[in-house]
Amino acid sequence: MVREGRGSERLGGLQAARAIAAILVVLQHLNWAADRIWDQHDPVILFHPGAGGVALFFVLSGYVMTRGLPRRPIDFAVGRLRRIFPGLWIALFISAGTELLLFGAWPGIDPVLFALYPTGTAPNSLVPYWTLLFELLFYGLVLVAITVFPGRSRLLVVAGLAVSFAFAPKLGSEAALFPAWDAALLTRFSLLFLIGVLLGYLPRPWGTPVALFFAFLAAALYWFPDISAALGHGVSYPSFLQWNAPYGVWAVCAGLAIYGALAWEADGLGGRVLQRIGDASYGIYLTHVVCLFVAFRLVAQMPGFADWPATAKYGVAALIGFVPAYLLGRAEWRLQKWLKTFSPARGWPRPAVFRQAIEARTPGRP
Repeated sequence: MVREGRGSERLGGLQAARAIAAILVVLQHLNWAADRIWDQHDPVILFHPGAGGVALFFVLSGYVMTRGLPRRPIDFAVGRLRRIFPGLWIALFISAGTELLLFGAWPGIDPVLFALYPTGTAPNSLVPYWTLLFELLFYGLVLVAITVFPGRSRLLVVAGLAVSFAFAPKLGSEAALFPAWDAALLTRFSLLFLIGVLLGYLPRPWGTPVALFFAFLAAALYWFPDISAALGHGVSYPSFLQWNAPYGVWAVCAGLAIYGALAWEADGLGGRVLQRIGDASYGIYLTHVVCLFVAFRLVAQMPGFADWPATAKYGVAALIGFVPAYLLGRAEWRLQKWLKTFSPARGWPRPAVFRQAIEARTPGRP
């Protein structure tokens, strides 16, 4: 049983899982960037990895957000607002502004550039932002739970997510980029958050072999139908996995992967690299599409581009696009570290030199 109020863990495997989720989403949008910039319809990235990345992010949120809930609702609310919106607003301006320079104005540009949250006719570079709507609603459910029922808040979160999934529309309007709020409240994505919350009640696994077992099992299950189709077989998932398919499959696969990540310390060079990418994953998620757009346009200007093999085109463009997205992600991570010096009790953060000067002039200040 998980205890209330316990400080959240920072496990290397979870940060590495964030990195893998971010990379999967970036891979998903390589085809899209090629279609948008090159007008090229020969994708080299198969099997739609982006849905797996989104599922990993949602299961991670369910686990991390309820693993170490703060005792005071105000601490949770301030922490979540601080985590989401500063990076979102900066990325919104960068992405929408860059797309304006690349492609010109689009209908509804003013609300997008000056909105607190993008809705409606958002440009292509803001497409990943649709997931934040479901993330914010999950945070709202957690906030209500720790405010109204603090002693058993996780149980209330579990019940709320189960109700949301059970009463989700059969055809679910979450297929829209920015669905109506009522459709987002009753959504099949709730199953992904629910799996993450339930993982917190399981004993933590241990050992790299265990992590690898769950990772391979999750990957094999997730890509089983696609691989079968590519080999010319019409194999689909067995019926017991198709709970409002494919959401049940996504939930099972992502749950297995995250449970395996809990057993992985992500040590060694590869693990450390993934942890650093995981630290930057939110910024990567917010800015990678516009970075890919710029990269694909730059690659198209290189000598002999038309004669390059497809793998070289995509590989060079992906590398050029990922580097600035990673750097922006690291900048957002450093911004978060600075903002974490704020708390409702201590006031707004100040640069260290100013804070030290103020404390030196105020004897006895706690």
